[in-house]
Amino acid sequence: MPNPRSDEFRLIPTSELVEPTIVLREVNQGSVEYMELRDSLAARGFLNSICVRPSIRVPGKFEIVDGRYRWTAAVEVEIPAIPCIIKFNLNDVDVLAMQITANAVRPTTTKSEFAIQIQRVLRQHDGMTMATLSRTLHKSPAWIRWMLRLIELKPAIQRMVDRGEMSLEAAYYLAKLPPQMRDNFIDDARVQSLAEFKALVSSVLAQYRVAVKQGKMELAYGEFTPQPWLRAMRDIRVEHEKPRIGPNLLTNLNCKTAMEGWKLALAWILHLDQDSIERAKVRHCRKVKPVVVRRQENSHDVKLATDGTEVS
Repeated sequence: MPNPRSDEFRLIPTSELVEPTIVLREVNQGSVEYMELRDSLAARGFLNSICVRPSIRVPGKFEIVDGRYRWTAAVEVEIPAIPCIIKFNLNDVDVLAMQITANAVRPTTTKSEFAIQIQRVLRQHDGMTMATLSRTLHKSPAWIRWMLRLIELKPAIQRMVDRGEMSLEAAYYLAKLPPQMRDNFIDDARVQSLAEFKALVSSVLAQYRVAVKQGKMELAYGEFTPQPWLRAMRDIRVEHEKPRIGPNLLTNLNCKTAMEGWKLALAWILHLDQDSIERAKVRHCRKVKPVVVRRQENSHDVKLATDGTEVS
């Protein structure tokens, strides 16, 4: 039995490469992942090779084994040739196994790791503008700002973002709060919609700055006011199919008319029933624990920057 032919490295014209017979995942040319890859190839070319095999379907051509995203992007930006590792004597089962293995073991860089490296680039290139960094990394300025804010948060919160328990955008707004206040709003950052959490942070910051200016930190929080928000459709569906909470509410509040019952149902759906309000009030009280502002020995107030840090 002849020895299998050894792998070869070759720069192959893009026109001599064809679609793979075995496809583990389709190329989404509308995804951010693809567009950033395409822009990077257009700017810098290939940083590593793709894997191919001689095509059985199209003699004289080479079929993609691993690197279909890069090949598709190279075709779009008209790169004339691609660095390739050619593997011989591969059957379809071998190709599928290689694709599964490559995707299963391919490391995923966490967001906090990205953030650390971006910060390192900025430190090594003093004076680099956001626009220049954005063009260099082929990432939007907003994405870079989110990453840099992530570094300001505690490692435990960074790990939440890396695990997908908190969105990068929510972490960005959480980092805008003074450090001593952030822990009180972690749950909000994780469960609220981005629009809701952004509005909450804006409101808290506005109150905080007024209180700092007036030297009355207790004013930073205001009084508790119940806010309506919809219950999860899952909870509503369960209650609709097997009423359990409704009968207790109707009995406890002694509803006597259909209209009273209807209003109570709407209040429950909007978290405005008494039990929901009491729970919300407890959460509010945890958050509004007054922040103690340290005072200097001469009794003058310590000055604070708008982000809550001390200024000498």
